[in-house]
Amino acid sequence: MTRFHSSAPGEAVAGLILAAGQSRRFGSDKRRASCGPGETLLQRSIALAAGHCDRIFVVLRPEDVAHDRELLGEWWQADKLVPVYAERSAEGMGGSLAEGMVAIGEWEDEAGPPFAAVLLMLADMPRIQPATIAALLAARQGPDSIVQPCYHRAGRSRAGHPVLFGRHWFAELGQLSGDRGARRIIEANSHCHRSIAVDDPGILQDMDRPEDLAALG
Repeated sequence: MTRFHSSAPGEAVAGLILAAGQSRRFGSDKRRASCGPGETLLQRSIALAAGHCDRIFVVLRPEDVAHDRELLGEWWQADKLVPVYAERSAEGMGGSLAEGMVAIGEWEDEAGPPFAAVLLMLADMPRIQPATIAALLAARQGPDSIVQPCYHRAGRSRAGHPVLFGRHWFAELGQLSGDRGARRIIEANSHCHRSIAVDDPGILQDMDRPEDLAALG
């Protein structure tokens, strides 16, 4: 069971980027796919988080340790970045997320102080606007906050990513398994969940296939 400090956290926010998927529908390792000159899909996601988070934890597959320098590019060994080689990544998103939270707890044990919140991001959503992340951080109201962006289109509102979780949820996030990720926590705690409207379709657009990335402007 993941344990976290009971002492009061500061205002620091951890970014947790899930990048341990197998990219089966993409047909190749989409983390390495180009998003523009000198930047891959994964590296763009890291850069997006870096603009708003005090420390970034990137969850990778165990075998990535052999070529993490190539995978992370200019972020390799950056002070702000902590790679996490998730042995449970084959379980699915829940296992990867749980190992990421374990790494956050271990980092706090060594470096501290405790983080106030974690911003949960997927590594294949490069169209998210920086203003959306800023809005999520501004909307956090306490340690039990769960804040999620919502985009309104064609008469329908849809929630997307990233999602901000206050510290109250850290231990529960660290116990996830399977492939549902944090959805069950959100669904079971609607009284703490807050949706904020954003003019950002990027919160719904993941890069599942090469043609999705080809359309990236």
